[in-house]
Amino acid sequence: MYTSAPLFLACFQENRPKTEERFHLLKKSDTRNYRNTRLLSYPPPKNARTFVEDKRPEKMLGKGSKLYSIARLKCPRCHEGDLFVNNSLLSWRKMSEMLPNCPVCQQVYEPEPGYYYGAMFVSYALTAGPTLAVVGLMMLFSQEITLWMFIGALLVSLLLFLPAIFKLSRAIWINIFIGYDPTAAASPQARGH
Repeated sequence: MYTSAPLFLACFQENRPKTEERFHLLKKSDTRNYRNTRLLSYPPPKNARTFVEDKRPEKMLGKGSKLYSIARLKCPRCHEGDLFVNNSLLSWRKMSEMLPNCPVCQQVYEPEPGYYYGAMFVSYALTAGPTLAVVGLMMLFSQEITLWMFIGALLVSLLLFLPAIFKLSRAIWINIFIGYDPTAAASPQARGH
């Protein structure tokens, strides 16, 4: 009866078993912490398969992740349709106009009246970044910061980033409640009412 520790240590002992015997699947009782991983020894056989999850950055920002949908302002359900009429982050043109539903999977973007009131809290958190950046820059370049200097610099920075803050806060809010469905584009159904 093998457990994970003796099996792992057996790979490094002097009397190593043959290559085929060095790859043992953990028993079901031992897989609760390892999730179908195999204990590997050196050198691995050429036909060995491992079940290690791919955590590379391109997979974290790839289709299927919430970051992909938020950063590209795409539908949270199918990741193909646009959320806004104008998806540019810094454009003031048609800044607040959202599509009523996804053109690809028909996901309704406003499932109930007042749905995006909670996005105000997300917007408040996103506003803290430019505010702290303005205060930091003012502390570097000025010996004395007056109230009017701070208000003026803050208004300029917030007006510059207002479209991005508005759109990102709505994209984050809808992504909290709607998950990705890889089959949504193939079988469009109106959801959200």
